[in-house]
Order: sequence, then structure tokens, then C-alpha cells
Amino acid sequence: MTQWSTRSLARVARERGIAHPSHSTVEFILKHTELQPHRSRYGKTPTPDENFRQKAAAVLWCYEQAQALAQRAEVVLCVDEKPNIQVLERRCRPRATSCAATATSGSS
Repeated sequence: MTQWSTRSLARVARERGIAHPSHSTVEFILKHTELQPHRSRYGKTPTPDENFRQKAAAVLWCYEQAQALAQRAEVVLCVDEKPNIQVLERRCRPRATSCAATATSGSS
């Protein structure tokens, strides 16, 4: 479904057992939030070309190996949903193994 009405959203929420809102409640919620779904399309609908598959495989490998990496004291920092995190300085000098970095969240 590409277009949702407040009635269809309320119906789907009821059908899925999420909540039992009326369409006017859905309208009120949507009116008082800062949702901008038209801006989220690009991150959620990538073009599944070979370049995307290679990048996704590298990220998914980190998720699959998270426990093994933690047991080896490796740090995996996921910043896919925090675009304003920046590495400001290193805690130690870079070596053959990965080096922990100090990251802070700043506004851009």
C-alpha cells in the first residue's frame, strides 16, 4: 500500500494487535508528531546492485561475528543510526589491531 489513510492505519493496528485506536486518534497522533516518511525512503529502499550487496555483506558480517569479536576484546561500534558521531581523538596509537577511539555526539 503506497497511500495510508487514518482509517486504514487504525484498521491495520487493530488487525495486528498493536493497539485499538480510532481513526481520529491516529489523525491526532500523526498531526502532533514530526514524522517525515517521504525523507526516509532512500535509506530503506536501496538499489540491490552488486555494490550494495558488498557493503551490506561487510556490515552483516560484523553483526554475525559480534560475540566472537567481543570474546577477542574487539570493539564493534555501530553508527548507522547516529550520523553525527565523530572521532575526535584516538586513545592509543594505531597498531596492527584496531584501536579504540573516543567518539562524541555533536550536532551538525
